[in-house]
Order: sequence, then C-alpha cells, then structure tokens
Amino acid sequence: YALIGTAHDIVQSKVPFSPGTTPFPSETTTDRMTFVQRLISTLTYIARINFDVFHDSSLVSRFAPHKPYKSINDIAANAEVFIAEVDHILDYPRSVFPNTKLIGGSSASPAKPLVGEFKKFVDESKNGIIVFTFGGSIINVPTQITSKLLSAFQQLDLGVVWKVNITSPDPSRIMTSKWIPQNDLLGHEKTKLFISHCGKNGQYEALYH
Repeated sequence: YALIGTAHDIVQSKVPFSPGTTPFPSETTTDRMTFVQRLISTLTYIARINFDVFHDSSLVSRFAPHKPYKSINDIAANAEVFIAEVDHILDYPRSVFPNTKLIGGSSASPAKPLVGEFKKFVDESKNGIIVFTFGGSIINVPTQITSKLLSAFQQLDLGVVWKVNITSPDPSRIMTSKWIPQNDLLGHEKTKLFISHCGKNGQYEALYH
C-alpha cells in the first residue's frame, strides 16, 4: 500500500527523507547546511522518529478494533510507496528515495467556467477581482480583524471574493462565502490579486495559473 503525506516530513506525514542533505520543512536552515547543521538535523531526525508526540498510536485500535494492532509508525514502516504533496519548484532540491513520489500541484487544473453567484459577481466587477482566503479550515475571523479588512476593501476599485463566515456589508463590491471555487477563480482572467495564508494548494494553483 501507499502512504500519502501532505509534506516531505518524517514526523507529521511519515514520508522519509535524508536529514543530512535536506532540512526539515519546519526549520530555518537551507539546503546549503554546514557540517554542524547537518549533524543537528540528523540527530533531530532520529529523536523525532523515536519520540513521536504528533500521532495517537491508538487510532487504529480505536477505529478498527477488528484489525490487528498497528501504530502509525508500524503502518509507515510497511508502506511500499510514499507519496508527498510537494514539488521541487516550490522547495529546495531534495534527495528522495526510489519509492518516494512527489506530486505537488495535483490540485491545480484548468479553470472551469464560473457559475451562479460567483459568475454574476465576477462579471459585474468591471475592474477585476481580489481572491482572499485563509485556507480550508479558517472561516471564522475575529470581528476586530474583519472590520479592518472590510474598511480597506471598501476603498478599492476591485471586487473582493472573500472566503469567510460573515455577511458582507456591501455585496456588490465584497462577496463573502464559506466556500469558494478557488482554482476556478484563480484561473479567471479578471483575477488581479490573490491573498492567502500561503497554503499548499493555493500556492500551486496560483503558480499554475
């Protein structure tokens, strides 16, 4: 079976890599590490794979009690192929094992025509639009932040499509929604600016278009 991870990271995604040549995704070092940095990276790698605090080893027995007990580490150790949602184009050059496949950008595809309220809003935004999102899980934003953002957006001559759980005070200029067709909006000719939290899908989709 294959193990799919969202990052090339042995700790959170269980996708193995060479710590002596490749920095951890969460570290500040580059791919041009000194000997000391390579040593620290390798020791950190060993410590993290032996003292895993990111995963609950009881998940398999909890959700599949009829199956033989296996920890997340056991499952990863028996995987034949590792698939990571990263690509060299947005990362340092990485040495990868033969059974590791990088598929970064798999969410990006040619934009489909907009439909419904999204099509209507974009068509009526004569000067173009801004696509604004904090990612898939953050749609509830504190009022003190949304009020400042709304004030700034209302001063622009561009329409704004904002993925957020609030009611727009000016629907003709600022469209708010809990869900947006992000890839299709980014591929639209009227999109002038993309503001995001720099999530993986958004980065690859923006680069694609």
